[in-house]
Amino acid sequence: MFSLKSGNKIDESGICNAMANSSVLDKFFFDTETGKVVFVSIGFDSNCNEVLKKVQKNNKKYIEILKVSDSEKHSQMKEFINLIVGEGELKDKLNFVLSQSQDFYIFERILEKDKDGFIHDWVQWKYDYFFEKMEEWLKDIGIELEEESPYFDDCPVCQFMKKIEDGGESPKLGELKKVFQEARKNNDIDINKIDPQLL
Repeated sequence: MFSLKSGNKIDESGICNAMANSSVLDKFFFDTETGKVVFVSIGFDSNCNEVLKKVQKNNKKYIEILKVSDSEKHSQMKEFINLIVGEGELKDKLNFVLSQSQDFYIFERILEKDKDGFIHDWVQWKYDYFFEKMEEWLKDIGIELEEESPYFDDCPVCQFMKKIEDGGESPKLGELKKVFQEARKNNDIDINKIDPQLL
């Protein structure tokens, strides 16, 4: 997760969704002070003009989020088919869809119906792609990113794993037991999901 230098969290999913959006009527703006995404649908939102005036007046604070082009989406779907799906009936179906449309919607509906679970691979593929695009875009507009630690300060297990990671060492079973016992005492973990040897 990323945050601004001020400490405000960046709405990563909001930026990624904005980049993936295909509607010419939908506009998305990144608030460089709060890290949030401002959305307005032209012709549908009653306060559309008010929002756009506010954005234009503060064009250093609000920066329009660039959408990924249809050709880029097409390239990603094509690459996914060639590298992940491979040969077969599914590949033929997907290639036919791409010959008719460059939108994700129909492509994903076909993957959802497939029994081999390729939809899960696609979801991860798409997430990785848009996350990378988001990171590149934020840097391009001059946003200094602060990467947040995935560890929670008040979780004994998290802090232990962070210590191990920072030190580049392998955790010893005895140390792990002690940490998990402490976490169990504080109700920080679900004991039903932990190896009994660690409790």
